[in-house]
Amino acid sequence: LKLLEGGGRRGDMDSKYREVVWKLDERGNMGENLVGLCLLQGTAIHNHLARHLIKMYPELVNDIFISENYYGLSPLHQAIMNEDPEMVSFLLREGANINQRCYGASFCPDDQKSSRTDSLEHEYVELSLKTSYSGRMYFGEYPLSYAACINQTDCFRLLVAKKADLNQKDTNGNTVLHLAVIHEQPVND
Repeated sequence: LKLLEGGGRRGDMDSKYREVVWKLDERGNMGENLVGLCLLQGTAIHNHLARHLIKMYPELVNDIFISENYYGLSPLHQAIMNEDPEMVSFLLREGANINQRCYGASFCPDDQKSSRTDSLEHEYVELSLKTSYSGRMYFGEYPLSYAACINQTDCFRLLVAKKADLNQKDTNGNTVLHLAVIHEQPVND
């Protein structure tokens, strides 16, 4: 199965499709695959298993959650949310896409959730741009923004070293700097 606009193999942004590796009927309730499930647990043994699975099945490094609430959540997003720079470094070495976007309903401002609509023309959702940015989970879709929003300096630096774009805009038009301000995070040199 391929999904619209997000990159094909290894995050090729010229592709109009996003490749989904894990069978759709063998995913969990949140649309996760086995690697996603391991990273949800976040324990040392689960992280070891996730690494082993990615080594055996390299395309899992960019496989995403596919449910409405968590759509686009990748292992890289999860490792950042788990505050695990070692896992972030591993995923980057294994080819994680630093430009992969997470559009799930759980990750947009609360006052935009009711205005979300899907489109057949593109992967991202249509939503009202009028927002107060309320809610705990609006992190700006990109891994770099996630790292900034939860003050994960080591993860942020790893992503910048891999040339993550500081000027990428999310669906609301916000860059990583906008999100740092929205989440009242310090801007360090």
